[in-house]
Amino acid sequence: MFGKILTFVAKAAVQEIIGQIMQQIDIVQDQVESPLRSLAQPIMDGAWTGEGADAFLDEMETRVIPEILDIIEAATNFGGSVGGALDIFDEVDDAVGGIVDSTVDFFDSIF
Repeated sequence: MFGKILTFVAKAAVQEIIGQIMQQIDIVQDQVESPLRSLAQPIMDGAWTGEGADAFLDEMETRVIPEILDIIEAATNFGGSVGGALDIFDEVDDAVGGIVDSTVDFFDSIF
């Protein structure tokens, strides 16, 4: 009868933002993480040797790449959490709509 009472008018905009976040994650993976790994490959193959090369590779493997992966994971989790919150909002909206409809039906039946 009344349908959704609390209709989240900005839902489409939030879903679009989630989509943009996920696209940015793909860009980070494609344009940052992969090239960094590619940059390190010639060094691992012996193009640069010595303590400096070892320190550089260690920094890349233990700090830079893991931190980039952490950023990607955090952004992915954020997008998923916001999507989950939208789902909960829809469930609440449906429940409230059902309560309102039942209340209206009750009053309609006695008047």
